[in-house]
Amino acid sequence: MNGNKGINAIRTSFFGLVAAILIPIYSIQSASAVTYGTDISDPATDAPYVVSIWTSADNDARNAEFICSGSLIAPKIVLTAAHCTTDTSPYFVKVKAPTLNSNVEFVTVSGVWRSPRYNPKTFVNDIGLLKLDESFEGMPFPTLANAQTAKSINKFSRLRIFGWGLDQELEQTDFLRTAELLLQDASAAKTFGKTFNLKTMIAAGKKIVAENVWSGGCRGDSGGPLISEINGIDVVVGVTSWGSAKCLPNKPTIFNRVSYYFNEIKAGIKAVEASSINVNRSAPVATTNPSISGDAIPGQTLKCNPGTWKNALTVQTSWTSPSRLIGSSNLSVQVLPTDGGSEFKCEVIASSQNASVRRVIPKFVLGKSTLRTNPVISGISSGTTFKNGQVARCEGWNWTNPVDSERVTWFTASSNNPSTPVNGRMIGS
Repeated sequence: MNGNKGINAIRTSFFGLVAAILIPIYSIQSASAVTYGTDISDPATDAPYVVSIWTSADNDARNAEFICSGSLIAPKIVLTAAHCTTDTSPYFVKVKAPTLNSNVEFVTVSGVWRSPRYNPKTFVNDIGLLKLDESFEGMPFPTLANAQTAKSINKFSRLRIFGWGLDQELEQTDFLRTAELLLQDASAAKTFGKTFNLKTMIAAGKKIVAENVWSGGCRGDSGGPLISEINGIDVVVGVTSWGSAKCLPNKPTIFNRVSYYFNEIKAGIKAVEASSINVNRSAPVATTNPSISGDAIPGQTLKCNPGTWKNALTVQTSWTSPSRLIGSSNLSVQVLPTDGGSEFKCEVIASSQNASVRRVIPKFVLGKSTLRTNPVISGISSGTTFKNGQVARCEGWNWTNPVDSERVTWFTASSNNPSTPVNGRMIGS
């Protein structure tokens, strides 16, 4: 999915009437998380492996939009849903971010994998992986559920969902959230019929009886983990996949059953590591932003500074304005008197193996200042004598462009010698 498609796409036709209530749990809108759950005050400590996933249509991390959640299951590997990996544009991940929109540096993604058997119409085999450029060592990773650990999951198991998605008001709260859920396979089979596949999916939710609502996932939580603590170890038993439209009450959330996909995920890790080398998806990221230095006045020199970039194989610079400089790759140019009133623009294009980021930096050159309106004298009537104690003001003028300094000089009618004003005023004597 990308920033412009499939937000509220309802599963139709194939599933008939049942399909009318089903949508994928993901969103390109900024979102927070988990219906009727609780905020996690310190994600870096309490859930360091739960990440947010972003993508950018123009490859620039500054314009990235949040789409999904995910789990670090190894220092460089993020487990998520397949429908969170279908963009062709670059991906970015925030790790250990205190809030969704906090100023945490994005980690670039070099490899993307999803189950080759994933079906975007039915959300079958909705498993995906991301390979990060940065390694996160020394932090606890959850274990993947296998056939053996899956046997311990039953209706008495305490399951916990984590996600950055929408809350029950379908609004952003900006916090990672969590909720304790219970197994709801029977309820899902009754609610969703054959759409729910017990072999490949887990259903979970928790009804708050007094309010007649359910805790569970919402859009933006897709790809996030369903965790069960088994023998003191956090185990990923499910990956958030889909649920009811508008996060309706009385409907459980559907997760991919990790134990079913255990071997495929292991094979996928090898595949995503290989793809990160063969088809590196990493986008260039500016560690120092491009800029134009120098005074924008005639006779001075302007310099286009391309900045510093990571993941960039090439960085190209050229001037796109004024017209006399179009196409010039000289970093330093002189401002001419004829450039007054024009705008200098330097274009910087940083390119990696499969993505390019374009930045245009403008700088305006002031033109020659001329009077737009002439000054007038206020405080005395025209043709009258300037009497003792009266105050006359010279005012009302303005310039076509800002000026560095101004000087007001007064003359009397009987003398060409200038008089000294006080704050632009003359006092009769």
